[in-house]
Amino acid sequence: MSGLWALIRVHFQSLLLTTAGGRGRGGKRRQMSGLKAFVFLAFVMAFISGSYSMMLAQALGPLGGLDIMLMMMVVMGVLFCIFFTVYLAQGLLFSTKDIDLVLSLPVSSFSVLLAKVAALYLEILFMLELFLLPAGVVWLTSGGSGGLGFLLLLLLEGVFLSFVPAFVALLFGTLISMLISRMRYKNLFNTVFSLLLVGVIIVASVGIPRYIETSGTDIDGMRSTLASFFPPLSWMVRAVIEPNGLLLLAVAALCLVPFFLLVLLASRFYKKLLTSLLGRQVRSDYKLGTVGSRGGFSALLAKEARRFFTTPAYLLNAGMGMMMLLVATVVFLFTKNSIHAALASIAALAGGLSLASVLPLLVLVVMVLCIMSFLPSSVSISLEGKTLWILKEAPLDVGRIFLAKAGFHFLCGAAVCVLVTPIEAYVFSLSPFSALGVLLLSLLYLALTAMTGLAINLKFPRLDAENDTVVIKQSASVIFSMLAGLLEAALLVCVYLVCSALGLGFTVFSLVGGLILLLLCCLLARWLSTRGRTLFAAL
Repeated sequence: MSGLWALIRVHFQSLLLTTAGGRGRGGKRRQMSGLKAFVFLAFVMAFISGSYSMMLAQALGPLGGLDIMLMMMVVMGVLFCIFFTVYLAQGLLFSTKDIDLVLSLPVSSFSVLLAKVAALYLEILFMLELFLLPAGVVWLTSGGSGGLGFLLLLLLEGVFLSFVPAFVALLFGTLISMLISRMRYKNLFNTVFSLLLVGVIIVASVGIPRYIETSGTDIDGMRSTLASFFPPLSWMVRAVIEPNGLLLLAVAALCLVPFFLLVLLASRFYKKLLTSLLGRQVRSDYKLGTVGSRGGFSALLAKEARRFFTTPAYLLNAGMGMMMLLVATVVFLFTKNSIHAALASIAALAGGLSLASVLPLLVLVVMVLCIMSFLPSSVSISLEGKTLWILKEAPLDVGRIFLAKAGFHFLCGAAVCVLVTPIEAYVFSLSPFSALGVLLLSLLYLALTAMTGLAINLKFPRLDAENDTVVIKQSASVIFSMLAGLLEAALLVCVYLVCSALGLGFTVFSLVGGLILLLLCCLLARWLSTRGRTLFAAL
């Protein structure tokens, strides 16, 4: 039992964000505590949960559907945890890094797998409790009964509910590992499967608002539909609203029993599955041929592209911004008439607001928000891991290495921006100058975020992660890059407000904002060529 607890502690610590930064005084390495990342995550989760809970309580409370708010927040919290852990599960639970050492320890395969899943469960528990707590507070402040006892029961129920996302993550991770262990192109299958899963989530997200809109004031219909989505859901809500020990035990059994049965079943073939994942399929029909050659910069750029498009976690997390931009553009194209009708209604309510002056800004906001969540360069250094020495020893100038990493980020994003800008200009009836202004600001903002991500990753690298998924999903550089992108977008907002106050149009704003972004790019390029080289040499 002591070995199991030791493994749980080690695996949970590996999930915490302990990112090494640059060298401080005396040559000591600065460390960033994972608690800081957890504090940031706590703020985000509490904000999302509190905002949605209050909106739902205000809409459903007067109609006698306050319990529906609680049911919806429980479902949303569980789905939120599933979405953020289903990609992490396969890389964490079936990681083959140092697996020989782990399996050689005097512990069973069941203990090893249970320790890995338990570490994932603790992270899920943290997220879900932070989701349920604001919902419980809104319940009490909106007239719900129970007091402090209600909150304690809700949090206790969260302990059991956290096993549901852990069960789903283990199930998906096991099935995916079983499939790719028999395939030659493992990464390709994983990427396609993950993209299909994201597509299903997007379709479901689009369908939820339509369902709420068509449900109207049918409170009983909404209640029965939510209960049918997951039958024990009504038991969970009743167990905390009207304290009932039997219902709480039933919820606990429904969450715990399938989880431990799945762990026991998966542990039976855990070692065999890991061995299959370590194996490599080789061809027996090799033929001699010529070997191509390319320049150093082209090879670096191709290496970045190959890693991005063949690593599912990298593509789906760091590339989510561009995927969202493509999806949004397609949605805009097929709902053009509805968008124009909605905008005309908004303009009429705003007292005859001129849409010609607002639409370019609206398109720019969509572009900037999507670019902000496009983050390849923010983990490009960390993904080198223990092989970074190969890059450092290569006969290549550091500037070329930086240019390849930030350049791939820019080229990949620029291709999408150039593709979608004419479509959005057509949908929103933008003038040619406005469309060019949107494209100019988007490309310069993209270049700035590419260099910012690289600079932050040099400052806060993560070279000792257990796998790439940990780097991509739990790296301090990702969090700080998003915050930096938000600040850079806020700068554009300030410039727009100043231009509006002076009576200047969107075209002038584009030129002024573009010059400011270009200046920041030059300053950041200067920093990378001086301080950035020093940080890279110290890695």
